[in-house]
Amino acid sequence: MNERTLRVLELDKVKTMLCKHVSSGLGRELAEGLLPVTERKEIGRLLDETAEARTVVRTEEFPLRGLTDVRPAVRRTAIGAVVNGEDLWLLAAVLAISRRAHRFFAGRNSLYPLLAAHAARLVPLRSLEDLILTAIGEDGEVLDRASTQLQRLRGDIRQAQREVKQKLEGMLRSSVVQKYLQEALVTVRGDRYVLPVKSEYRAQIPGIIHDQSASGATLFIEPMAVVELNNKLRQYQAAESQEVEHILRELSARIAAQSQVILENLEILAWLDLSLAKGRLSYEMRAARPVLSHDNSLSFPQARHPLIPSADVRPIDVRLGQSFSVLLVTGPNTGGKTVTLKTIGLLTLMAQCGLHIPAAEGSQAGVYESVYADIGDEQSIEQSLSTFSSHMTNIIQIIDAADGTSLVLLDELGAGTDPMEGAALAMAIIDSFLARGTHVVATTHYSELKAYAHTKRGVQNASMEFDVETLRPTFHLTIGLPGKSNAFEISARLGLDKDVIDLARRYLTHEALKVEDLIRGLEASRKEADEASRQAFVKQRQAEIQLKEAEQHAKLQQEKVREIQRRASEEAKALVRRAKHEIEALIEALKQAEKEGATQELTQTIELVRQRQREITREVSEQVEAEAVPAAIAPPEEPIAVGDDVLLLHLNQRGKVLEVLAGGSVTVQLGALRTQVEVKHLRKVSEGKKRESPERTGFHTVDFAAHNVKLELDLRGRTVEEGVQEVDKYLDSALLRGLGQVQIIHGKGTGALREGIRDFLNTHPAVKSHRLGLANEGGSGVTVVNLKQ
Repeated sequence: MNERTLRVLELDKVKTMLCKHVSSGLGRELAEGLLPVTERKEIGRLLDETAEARTVVRTEEFPLRGLTDVRPAVRRTAIGAVVNGEDLWLLAAVLAISRRAHRFFAGRNSLYPLLAAHAARLVPLRSLEDLILTAIGEDGEVLDRASTQLQRLRGDIRQAQREVKQKLEGMLRSSVVQKYLQEALVTVRGDRYVLPVKSEYRAQIPGIIHDQSASGATLFIEPMAVVELNNKLRQYQAAESQEVEHILRELSARIAAQSQVILENLEILAWLDLSLAKGRLSYEMRAARPVLSHDNSLSFPQARHPLIPSADVRPIDVRLGQSFSVLLVTGPNTGGKTVTLKTIGLLTLMAQCGLHIPAAEGSQAGVYESVYADIGDEQSIEQSLSTFSSHMTNIIQIIDAADGTSLVLLDELGAGTDPMEGAALAMAIIDSFLARGTHVVATTHYSELKAYAHTKRGVQNASMEFDVETLRPTFHLTIGLPGKSNAFEISARLGLDKDVIDLARRYLTHEALKVEDLIRGLEASRKEADEASRQAFVKQRQAEIQLKEAEQHAKLQQEKVREIQRRASEEAKALVRRAKHEIEALIEALKQAEKEGATQELTQTIELVRQRQREITREVSEQVEAEAVPAAIAPPEEPIAVGDDVLLLHLNQRGKVLEVLAGGSVTVQLGALRTQVEVKHLRKVSEGKKRESPERTGFHTVDFAAHNVKLELDLRGRTVEEGVQEVDKYLDSALLRGLGQVQIIHGKGTGALREGIRDFLNTHPAVKSHRLGLANEGGSGVTVVNLKQ
């Protein structure tokens, strides 16, 4: 990329913003060296990494805090040098960060695949990390536990210090010695314990003088009584220093052995730091990931210049390359033309650096091999170049270098010279870029260029709007409409005499008048199109609101239907449970009557059962009518016929059609019950949706004619649901025949059937107890059931 362009478009200021979000000097170094990439696949990967990083910083706590640049220390160990404790502590922190980063992304590989691919190359060095933390404290001090020898020496040092202090404190307590001292305290000079003695009493305290005060009134004397103790203390301290040096040397050697791995880990951590900084910047700027176009076209809706405060920036909608490769922007001074140029250029550079851009979702960015910009007044006094000459020198260099993979930004093209010659030169320059397929955005004031853009294929007009009423620019970019100079309108608003303005109009050339008429016509057409678009938008919004209201109404209706169905289903289930309990009581009465041999009572009880069954059928029918489903549920599309399997919507139960009645009703068999239901409350169940096993209704009929009830029931090959139904019916028959103990054969298999039968037996009211069979009874493949009598 052209270095002058990077400077003019102020990419360095964006990088300064990025540096505020890095966590380490390593990341800052990469951020400061960030440059646009020209390979499409690499740009796409960088943008995706930034998207992943943005998600991480918004939703996760990533472990990069405390990352420091320890490369100098690592490189010193590689050449045999010994590093100090402070550097070793920082190295341990970096090793811990590497380990945590590796673990963090290893568990989130599917969420952040690109960042996880970088983190997967990190090599955790936990043993080296633990070794350093065992020996080095947070302040860089070598800890006692670093070695047994060091621990012993420091114990000796502490003991020797106590002995010296005790000896000197004994002297301080002596009334004879106290009068010779400047202060009653023990102090240290040159690692030796001394007493502050008045200089005139030097001869009274025999010993070695190590220092004296600035005034000379105090001498710091090591009494002869502690010289030997101090010497022993110094020996211990010297040995301690040697042991500390030995420990540091060993640790440095261990780091040197892993120096290449550590340096590679630092490179990866620096890259992760940079990626996360990009993610934070994206979130802070409310930026979006641009899509990379395949034809180098760009489209930046709601684009904002990243260096202008968000409270002041005015978004613009700009595009280039779809149907035109040159965009000519006209408009008043201070109207935002130059900012528009810089926005287009800077957002393009940001995208190619892997940064998200401050624009709306769905933005498209081109991939340019080079970006050139001639923006601003750079006349050179030393070289005696005018503004025109300075611009032309830059443009000549751009023309020589630009091609079909370039983006060129030109501010005030052709300005600084005769307007007619400048306009002609500008059109020729644009023709030259058009012939090469170069993408160009240029600003101008020349009316000739407005007409040129209107008629030239591949060139499009654009304008920065100006509010004549307030005499202020709106900073709104309109593509397809050239800008007016508004000189006459502004002069009139400022109070210039109308006759003077009319006279000025007569001085305009015929071509200039044609351009003004063209602009007015285009502006009128645009206003009509905007009004039509506005009306269409309003109608579309109204339609969307009506559709939303209809959907909400339908949703409410569906919720009401579901509530009615739920309530009806609960009430029907309660009715079935009650009926089951009543029938069980009647069965008990039947058993009792049979035992007593009361034939008449048995006949009466059977009739009572039949009567109760009819009552239950009637109650279910009444429940059906009471909880009729609203008309919002459409009738079934296929006609209901005898033998069809159907779903009762209000009961959420399945049954079989026995009879089709007049008036839109049918008779449905629900287990042991028959009920009449209106067709609108039914849904025909297709063959593919029929259940393989019959639906349980909560109770069943008992075969009162059964006289030969076996002592065992074989369920092998049954499902759990089928087995439970057969056991329920079998136990009722066994109770009716007065059996006290029965066996249920379920086999061993997976144990699912056995557990299902045992769970059912735990809740059956007639079961007294049950157990697995003994070895001679079939073992765990049989359950023996004892019934209540």
